[in-house]
Amino acid sequence: ELTTSYYINKIKEDLSLRQRANPHYSLRAYARDLGIHSGTLSQVLQGKRPLPLKNSLEIVAKIGLGPKERTLFMESLYRTKTNLD
Repeated sequence: ELTTSYYINKIKEDLSLRQRANPHYSLRAYARDLGIHSGTLSQVLQGKRPLPLKNSLEIVAKIGLGPKERTLFMESLYRTKTNLD
């Protein structure tokens, strides 16, 4: 269960870092910077829907993950996708 939410944790971690740098940085601004709809991002962070695969590689690049983290991110996303009913 921990690995399936790895990608959500990484996105939340990056958002938190950006908000520490700028307390007025919003979820809407973060979604814009990642190139994803704010409603979709909100649902992803709440665990209500998985991150769309079409956005995943772009987001991995924008949040600056290294090779190992990138692999864990994508594996957790794929695991989430395959566990959905």
